[in-house]
Amino acid sequence: MQAFPALAKALYDEDRSVSQNVAWAIARLGPRATQVLLKALKTGSVQTRRAAASALGIGYDSDDEVVKALMIAFKEKDRLLQQNVLRSLGRRGKGHEEVVDLLISVLGGTNQSLRQSAAYALEQFGSDAEKAIPALMAAFKDRNVGLRQSAARALMNVGAKAVPMFLEAMKSNDLWSRRLAAMVLGQGEAVSKEELAALSKALSDSDSLVRQYAVQSLGKIGVDALEALPNMIKVLKDSSSSVRAAAAESMLSFGPDAEPAAEALGHCLKDVNSRTGLNASKALLSLGRNSVKALPAMKDAISLPNGEIRKNVAMTLALLARENDKALNILRDALQGKDKEVCVIAARVMGENAPRSKAAIPELVKLCESSDPKIRQSCLKALGRFRELAKSAVPVIVKALGDKSLKVRKSAIWALSGIGEGAKDSVPALVKLLKDKDYRIRQDTVLVLGEFGDNAQSAIPALIGLLTDQEARVRLVVAQSLGRFGPKAKSAIPALKKALEDSSDRVRYAAEDALRRIERN
Repeated sequence: MQAFPALAKALYDEDRSVSQNVAWAIARLGPRATQVLLKALKTGSVQTRRAAASALGIGYDSDDEVVKALMIAFKEKDRLLQQNVLRSLGRRGKGHEEVVDLLISVLGGTNQSLRQSAAYALEQFGSDAEKAIPALMAAFKDRNVGLRQSAARALMNVGAKAVPMFLEAMKSNDLWSRRLAAMVLGQGEAVSKEELAALSKALSDSDSLVRQYAVQSLGKIGVDALEALPNMIKVLKDSSSSVRAAAAESMLSFGPDAEPAAEALGHCLKDVNSRTGLNASKALLSLGRNSVKALPAMKDAISLPNGEIRKNVAMTLALLARENDKALNILRDALQGKDKEVCVIAARVMGENAPRSKAAIPELVKLCESSDPKIRQSCLKALGRFRELAKSAVPVIVKALGDKSLKVRKSAIWALSGIGEGAKDSVPALVKLLKDKDYRIRQDTVLVLGEFGDNAQSAIPALIGLLTDQEARVRLVVAQSLGRFGPKAKSAIPALKKALEDSSDRVRYAAEDALRRIERN
């Protein structure tokens, strides 16, 4: 607050931008600031009074003193000052009937900028603007589009009492009245059956913007507008690409309940308007397993030029593939495509659906040598889930143990773990990996060798050497793995006894447990 006197002085600066910015800054400083702004509103230059009037609108709490001062300031003939006063009264004058009377009076005037400011102010009043409904209805029919929009929003905020006017407007021959009514109907807290019926009927209006606004309004209503779904499905074939795009987007709000639209949404995937196709792909994804009727269309769409559509289609097919062989086969074929993201999704799905998807193993093996690390990683993970069925992939997986990507190496390690007994010949390669620079690779390798049990006895000497690894996490899993070998790991006893003095409690406990397992008869 030390800068307050300087700010108060700067409020009277001759530079308009300085005085305005200072006024806004002062307004945020609390009750003391209000008195400074009120004084400036009464005694400052026109420029200062404009700035003060605007700044007094910051905040939405009602203040009798502020409202009274703003009402007096409005009597001045400066139009910019009057505009600022009206907008500030919208934020501070709620609950003051005299303010509503003033705004109604201005709405009935001839100055367009003041009328629009008055309509904007009434937007903030909500149900308190009920008295202004007749004036807002008149403004709603004005030629000025901006004024119409502000009046429409103000009427919408009034609530249910303004709905009859909008319903009547939907029957009007006046194009703009129908457009604005379609835009705001159904956006109140409670939506009536009459509103739903009017919006549903508007989907067949001769004007494309009325149809677009109507379908968007129904989308905003969401599941409560399900009765309009049949007509919304028809609009997916509308002659206007903007209407089709809006209809497809609106389906998102219904989620799985939009199942009857699945087939029509599928046809939209190849729409000449890419926005329609993209919205349709998102809607199908939200349908999830209820999108099955779009399968024929998705089969073609997975190779469309739009990458985002392809990805959404692939994710939708992934949901269907758990129970639908056709979806699974579409994704299996997609492994041969050029889209990297789709390929990653398809590989993951093949693994999730093993062994049903075993026909994909040859292609997954081939892709383990892809130039893209994400594809290599995804395919390796998938192969591990096929267990013994992927035994033929072991040589390729072993090769991946030397991949430059950490994530690929980790995936290769766990793929071998998944294959299990069929991957026992990979032990020598895994032993070499115990020297990897990254402790996470060493740690995972130790864990997998421990899972191999007797098949990994040849790794015991190398594991003993890792009991002195610089990472406690590695030393811990080494001690645990050696314990799994039981008496066959007797050569590790001296090193494990030294580990009983390890700086890590967990390593010491693991070493003690391993010794009990090894030394038991």
